Amino acid sequence: VSNSRIVDVIVNDGGSEYNSTPNLIIRGEGGFAKLTPVVDNGVITSVKIMSGGQGYVIGSTTIEVEPAGKYGEAEAVIRSWNVNLFERDFDNIGVDDGFVGESIDDTSLEYCHLYAPRPLRSNTYVISGNDETQYGISDLTLTGGVEKTSSYHSPILGWAYDGNPIYGPYGFTDPQGGNISQMVSGYELRTNPTNRPPTSLFPLGYFTEDYIFTDRGNLDIHNGRFCVTPDYPKGRYCYFSTLNTFSVDSSGPFKNYKRPVFPYFIGDTFYSKPNITNFGVLSNQNDYNLENGEWFRNTIAYHTNDDHSGYDYVFNSDKERNQSLDVVSASKGSVESIGIITGGNFYKVNDRILINNEGTSGTDAQGRVERVSGVDVNYIDFETTGLDNIEFGNILSLNQFIGFSTESIPFNTGDVVTISGLSTTFNGYSGVTNARLGIRTDNFVLTLGAGSTGVTGLTTYFYVSGDLNYPTIRENDILGIGTENIRVLNIDTRSRRIRVRREHDGISCGLAHTNGSILFE
Repeated sequence: VSNSRIVDVIVNDGGSEYNSTPNLIIRGEGGFAKLTPVVDNGVITSVKIMSGGQGYVIGSTTIEVEPAGKYGEAEAVIRSWNVNLFERDFDNIGVDDGFVGESIDDTSLEYCHLYAPRPLRSNTYVISGNDETQYGISDLTLTGGVEKTSSYHSPILGWAYDGNPIYGPYGFTDPQGGNISQMVSGYELRTNPTNRPPTSLFPLGYFTEDYIFTDRGNLDIHNGRFCVTPDYPKGRYCYFSTLNTFSVDSSGPFKNYKRPVFPYFIGDTFYSKPNITNFGVLSNQNDYNLENGEWFRNTIAYHTNDDHSGYDYVFNSDKERNQSLDVVSASKGSVESIGIITGGNFYKVNDRILINNEGTSGTDAQGRVERVSGVDVNYIDFETTGLDNIEFGNILSLNQFIGFSTESIPFNTGDVVTISGLSTTFNGYSGVTNARLGIRTDNFVLTLGAGSTGVTGLTTYFYVSGDLNYPTIRENDILGIGTENIRVLNIDTRSRRIRVRREHDGISCGLAHTNGSILFE
């Protein structure tokens, strides 16, 4: 320190392994000094004095090295490995394909399936392309005791918690229809999963994380797709059961059958938002009273109303003709509507309705006529007036148009007309066919006289006053001046003149015109 300023810093020990520039903290009296250490191969070799500061005292000023960074926090991320129950219990699979697992409330056991059970597929009939159930042809058929590939569309085996149907393994090859083929999962085993428990204890496929979605099959990451089916010819999202597409097993619980493959029914996530009621602990038949819960039993699949169909001990009230009811209670009501037997004549809207309460025990009911029907229209007499060859263009904005006619318009301002024959690709035209008219005719005044056509020739300039902007005037407009008709060829707004073709119709004479003559549309 010299004159209360830091003038030099001696490095007694440069330390080691500094991988970034540390901070230097100056302790003691004084301030405003700025020091920058120089680090070489992890060692502080010198200190640069960027500013010596002021007010420092010799002997009481120290410098501390503070490594870069502080107040850091870390949280361990523990990777989870979820057991694939199909692989874990593979050796215990029986002919019913059933499993006993914990229920949602974790207090009881339930019988369930992890994949499409073979007994269910064997007792569920396929569907033809025109939505006809093929009775006698099961979704799972055997030839010589070996499962064979089906040529029919699988039926619905169940419904997912998000409301979408779960089909068997066969569907249309193309989502829009066509031939039938087996649906292929888009999931495959990872070749070298990282940080995984040893395969010597847990072979590949034992965890659901062993699989990765590659999008190489027919189905998406949810194990479904949006497609047409015989049940939904207009299309909807459907899940499919997935099986081995290459061969049947030669041994084990699936000998002579196609083994189910991951993810079996549904992928990691649902396609649609599931109904949370399905996951509720109280969503069971013990805590929920189906009879008092306003639910209806679906008996269509049992064909209880079909001819020659019936079940022992099942009472079908629809087939009983002589039924009786006991009225156990009644409540007072109000008049909600009135049935009109005959409408009468000469009533008017808001006429009061007097209700006869005799013998009803009711009071205070009131009504009025809300709507009456009029006399029938027997015929309509009408006539039409039309005008062809109207040229339309934009005006002011895209949704406003102007029509140009070379003929006298037989309509008045404010008339509503029907427009037809316009292309819907016209810029700004939304397809409106009715329009209310506003008719205009624009005139101009000749500001410089013009000689006859013998003097000016057939093509010449007319100097005029008036609005020379679109749509007041434009090329090809036909103007009359005196007994002559002229065609507008060009418009020169800067010079206030129009270039014209005289004697346009070949009949009128191109006489001379004086200053102040009127050009009219």
